[in-house]
Amino acid sequence: MRITILNFGEGEDLTASSGGPGGCGWEIDKLAAHVRRAKKRGDFVVVVAHAGLEYIPFPPPYIVAAYRALSAAGPIASSAITPTSPRAGAPEGPAHRL
Repeated sequence: MRITILNFGEGEDLTASSGGPGGCGWEIDKLAAHVRRAKKRGDFVVVVAHAGLEYIPFPPPYIVAAYRALSAAGPIASSAITPTSPRAGAPEGPAHRL
């Protein structure tokens, strides 16, 4: 069994942009395509997202849209975090969101 962990963030350092481990940037279409490719291979896919506005207890609409697009791509599990406020997951979609 293979596990793909897709870690990305809004405004992060893009350490994974060269194809190695680290964080990916905010390119939702490319990230969703990566999830679909990994699922097609039969991988167990986990998405970890770091985005949002500090001290705002709800996600802005563009983040909700991005997370829904990634959820529709079919990861097994996903987590949305920001350093200063919890994120509540939307109830729809195939992945369990924290």
